[in-house]
Amino acid sequence: MAQLPDDHVGIGPRRLCVGRLMAEASQLFSSSAEPTDTPSASKRFIISLVIIGLMSGIDLAWTLIAHQSGTMRELNPVGGRLIEDTYTLVAFKILVTSISISLLFYLRLQPLARKATWWCCLVLTLLTARWLTFQSLFA
Repeated sequence: MAQLPDDHVGIGPRRLCVGRLMAEASQLFSSSAEPTDTPSASKRFIISLVIIGLMSGIDLAWTLIAHQSGTMRELNPVGGRLIEDTYTLVAFKILVTSISISLLFYLRLQPLARKATWWCCLVLTLLTARWLTFQSLFA
């Protein structure tokens, strides 16, 4: 029976994300935010997009491992159909994540896109924490 990855696999990315979220929250949500067209703002935004891609990949891997080991059941009806065929699920996840990241990158100069990226990183960080908790229940 396959197991979810060890805790240290998820803790590193989660620490990175929490650190970035905390560092950027005050700048992003303050009224005197840094202009979005500076090189440092662009670099931070691109790093956030990379984090979204990596954390989505971790979520996909852990979902597949948990499903194949029989330790979880997908309650989402769309996800339930996709998870039955691994290749379809992987293709769907890559397609949706790529489109989302591309749209955020295209709209990168918009304050709303920067806030949406921050929220995506937060949600994916919380999802990773949930996976680590889920794994510890079966360890």
